[in-house]
Amino acid sequence: MVYLVYFFLMRTAPTLLRLLFLCGCFISLATAQRSPGKSNDTDIVVPAGTKITVEFKYGQHREPQTYDAKVVWPVRIGFTTAIPVGANAKLEVWTNYNDAGAVDMATLTSVTVEGKQYPLQSDALELQPGSAGELRFTLATELTIKR
Repeated sequence: MVYLVYFFLMRTAPTLLRLLFLCGCFISLATAQRSPGKSNDTDIVVPAGTKITVEFKYGQHREPQTYDAKVVWPVRIGFTTAIPVGANAKLEVWTNYNDAGAVDMATLTSVTVEGKQYPLQSDALELQPGSAGELRFTLATELTIKR
């Protein structure tokens, strides 16, 4: 496609337009090689606000308690999978006391990718007693995965 446009411009367009087209091609090639979400060639930066969906079984707990969970949806940055399905995760569950009574809350505290555990900060979600299933957390700060 680019070659057809270039060929057309070379036959019909003035010299300045040709020069602008070539500069645009070089700029787009240079930026295409740098993928957004990466801080260098091996690190993947997962931005704040990214959703991480995990599955876990929840029962009675002693305050606070850490639960094991599994990632059920891949987290992708561009074409790169930063956090794959099945990655281990940790949740911290505690009881929040307010005017309406006691409410159990959970936050995602870490995720393990390729054998390395990465601490993280997420939002806090309300839990229903005896529930099991998926929770969708939102990263509060960016997370850098080293590859």
